[in-house]
Amino acid sequence: MTDAFNQRLQKFMDRYEISPDEMAQIFGTSPQTIYRWLKGVSAPEHRGMAHIALQSLENSYSLVNGEMEKIINETRENTDKSFQMLGREN
Repeated sequence: MTDAFNQRLQKFMDRYEISPDEMAQIFGTSPQTIYRWLKGVSAPEHRGMAHIALQSLENSYSLVNGEMEKIINETRENTDKSFQMLGREN
């Protein structure tokens, strides 16, 4: 079931060092779903929208790579702080 989406998603995640957990937050799904997409076990329910979203992400990251890296790091830090305040580990 591997298709261009799986391959593009993997390349994008590798290039920008984005974890499946972070990708799940971006797509509003679970990390398990991202793993299934990457392995080709399943595909996004609305594949056309997923392709558009991924293209948008690729364009955004390529335009503002440094800025986006800063935002990702800040988001990670904020998420970690939020989990610490809740008494949980991320």
